[in-house]
Amino acid sequence: MVSSEGLYLPDSETGLVPTSEVAAILLGCAPQVVDILACGPNWVMYSIFDHEGAANAQAMAVLSQMTGYELNMSDDDQIMRGPVLLVCIQ
Repeated sequence: MVSSEGLYLPDSETGLVPTSEVAAILLGCAPQVVDILACGPNWVMYSIFDHEGAANAQAMAVLSQMTGYELNMSDDDQIMRGPVLLVCIQ
């Protein structure tokens, strides 16, 4: 759990999410490589674009739970790698 200051949820009218320097700091990367994986009305999932680290099965499970889309660990194009930041209102 971290402070929500400087982190954003999707705009209620457009559904767009502004990028966040705070997300980059929390992910440990440059702001230009922050990627928004998916979002809903009260949540946003950030990752590092084209990260080459280890598979993040826990993040894949959370993304599947949030979106209802099942990711396949045997499909290299669907494997999420590296750190993920989930911002949500509970």
